[in-house]
Amino acid sequence: MSKSLPSVLIASDSAEEIQLITKSLRAAYPGCRVEAMYSAEEVLESASREEWPVILLDEALPRQCGLDVLPELKRRAARSAIILQADRNDSDVAVHAMRTGADYYIWKKSATYLLDLPIAIREVLEKQDLRTRLDLANERYRRLIENMTDMVYELDQEGRFVYVSATVETLLGYSAGELVGTHYSKLIHSEDVAKASQRFNERRTGARGTRNLELRLLHKETRDGAAKVIDVEVNAVGLHGPHQRFLGTVGVVQNLEKRKQEQARLQEMGDRLQHAERLKELGQFIAGIAHELNNPLTSICGYTDLMLGQISDPRLVTQLKTVAAEAARAAQIVKELLLFSRPQPVERTPVSVSQAVDRVLSLKAQELAAHAVQTEVRLAEQTPPVLCDEAQLQQILLNLITNAEHAMWEKDRGGRLIIASQTGHPTDGRRWVDLEVIDSGPGIPSEDRRRIFTPFFTKKKGGQGTGLGLAIVDRLIQENGGTIEVDNAPGGGARFRLRLQATDRASQPESPPKQAPSTP
Repeated sequence: MSKSLPSVLIASDSAEEIQLITKSLRAAYPGCRVEAMYSAEEVLESASREEWPVILLDEALPRQCGLDVLPELKRRAARSAIILQADRNDSDVAVHAMRTGADYYIWKKSATYLLDLPIAIREVLEKQDLRTRLDLANERYRRLIENMTDMVYELDQEGRFVYVSATVETLLGYSAGELVGTHYSKLIHSEDVAKASQRFNERRTGARGTRNLELRLLHKETRDGAAKVIDVEVNAVGLHGPHQRFLGTVGVVQNLEKRKQEQARLQEMGDRLQHAERLKELGQFIAGIAHELNNPLTSICGYTDLMLGQISDPRLVTQLKTVAAEAARAAQIVKELLLFSRPQPVERTPVSVSQAVDRVLSLKAQELAAHAVQTEVRLAEQTPPVLCDEAQLQQILLNLITNAEHAMWEKDRGGRLIIASQTGHPTDGRRWVDLEVIDSGPGIPSEDRRRIFTPFFTKKKGGQGTGLGLAIVDRLIQENGGTIEVDNAPGGGARFRLRLQATDRASQPESPPKQAPSTP
């Protein structure tokens, strides 16, 4: 996500609260514009004058409740993302707020309220953007169907074509001129002529129009002497002049095959939207749990370290070290949960692949050596920089190398790790760098490769992994505009192939490594 934020309008009667919110927003989004209004009248007037991408509406306003203002505010600011800041943590109030115009409901008395507010803004903007793009896609596909696949026609009183749109050539292979004067029955499959004639006669008498009539039309081309059949849907109405004199019929023929394909695409997009919303809800739930666990774990770690410095009994020291190790592992899991549930801003800059690989291997050198893992780096000469977030690329490599290390350790206490790269062929006007991480472990069964990037999916023994490492890799690679594939390498072992966009711009000068936690 970009570090910039659109303008924010705050509606609250508390100057102190406005000051705290402004400080929180500018800490998360430096330089963002924030403007405050202190009454319902002021915020409604401002929303009428100016389009605000984000409006923070306090439930408690002078003379009028924020909930009562919501419907009118949504009417005036239909394109704004409205976040209701509530004094009550009440599910009924939240439902009412969402139904009357709010895009998000946040409880002001939460311990993490000021930290959660910038994230809530990011989420409503992302959701709004996703819905806008889905609406545009729906409109694009609708126009595509109307303009590219529909055939418009007109018949006279006897059922002969008076007019046929040019799309008939795409649909049936005839030119429009070839069909003018031809009876419609010549285009219909023999088994469907009777029901088509029945509907035509109903339109003649004015009984009813034709709706959703499915027919089989005959294409001009033939295959081995058999006519090529096209499934279509017909919608038509009768034309009548003075005294209800029947003049003919006008109708639209839709290619069912094309329409079904477009409907499947729209369904897929809808499924993706629902999946994205479910992941966001899951992320909020996970983040809440992680925050609740973080404070007690910090206390446990602190007190354990303090007691270790004060106790000399070897038995107690051993037990306390076990407690400390388990608490540290739990704290690591909390960090991973937060990393997965709340994506960090992405700053895509030119990054040297060789430098990123060297930095991560230097961090893992001792651990790989201890596990008898031999490392081989096969980077192609003159590999161009890739356009990505440097810290996130290191996180991706760190997680993949750790995953490979564990796979080989489980198989045979050691193995061979290969990191290779090559410049891919240009596609869509862009060049790509393929970066592979290959291990000599047992490989990945085909049924598991379909689920390997699913959050919390793991085949490791209890307590040895969270199932988040590869899910984090998948999310980070997508956020950086790349792709990832997994298969089994020749001779055994797993191969993860990253594809990142190459750039002609020079990478940044080498800086100290940014260490990120590895994920088992």
